[in-house]
Amino acid sequence: MAFPAGIHIGLLSTPPEEIARDSALVQQLYSSVRILTGLAAPASVSSIYLTSAFLHEEISSMAPPEAKSAARRLRRWAIVTGLLGLILFAVSLMLLVHVDRGRREIQQLERVRDEYKLVVSAIEQTRDPNLLADCVRGSLAPEAFDARRVADRQPLCERLREALEKEQIVRTGLAAWNTVSYRLAYVMPIRWLGKGDTLPAGLSEEQWSSSELRASAVMAGFTGFVLPMLLGLLGAFTYVYRDLDRRVRTATLVPGDGLHGTLRMLLGMILGGLLGVLWTNGQPIELEGVTLSLTALAFFVGYGVEVVFQVLDGMVTKVAGAIRK
Repeated sequence: MAFPAGIHIGLLSTPPEEIARDSALVQQLYSSVRILTGLAAPASVSSIYLTSAFLHEEISSMAPPEAKSAARRLRRWAIVTGLLGLILFAVSLMLLVHVDRGRREIQQLERVRDEYKLVVSAIEQTRDPNLLADCVRGSLAPEAFDARRVADRQPLCERLREALEKEQIVRTGLAAWNTVSYRLAYVMPIRWLGKGDTLPAGLSEEQWSSSELRASAVMAGFTGFVLPMLLGLLGAFTYVYRDLDRRVRTATLVPGDGLHGTLRMLLGMILGGLLGVLWTNGQPIELEGVTLSLTALAFFVGYGVEVVFQVLDGMVTKVAGAIRK
């Protein structure tokens, strides 16, 4: 049976009197007991004192000053990161809702265009060269006026006007979405490197503000880079607070938990952002038969940072072995 390093097996056959006379053997005994205690029950005296001071329990009055100081630092860190996590969750949720709304506006515009094309096709099949212009103008041509023509053509004109009204309504909503999106896009550093928006030639300000191409470009920036970074950070927040809850329940808090949690959050944000940079085709990702969107995968990457690094280490090892050969 292999024992962990630091455990002195020879003490098992040493008489207690001999251990008591030798201070070096006593230190070895204490060291071995501490290691074995950590293996059998992760909670130690120092971690119990730190956890009780963190929770303001009755036993915290007996904790040493350094444990109380570390508990105060951990408590401040937990409060600050908790507030940041709530803000991050609210921002991510609002941005997801905003992006979904823009996607729906574009889909509605496509449906309205299809309806408009069907109406125009039906008007063209009447072989009346002036009917389309008459419907847009709102009245049939007087020189070709008769009651039968009105009865036959009026439904087509009404369908055309309804399609144009729907398109106007959708474009108004898309213009409002674009306005909000471009205000949000100013917080992205990439926007600071370029010049201000220039109006394309041949387009009015109203046409440019309600353009679906403009909306698609902004949406690609949100879904491809901003949201994966935020959700990677949110996934790391979730793991850190789940691990903090586990450590509190098992009384295994250590003074370095705050620093380790912060580093994990940074790694989650970095990996989520890199995932958006590397995965730019916009297609869903299928893993073990489960289809995930880029934003969902970014959350899981932030939550399981170790798994990602294990995969990367395995890939690097394989590539390095192939290069050596």
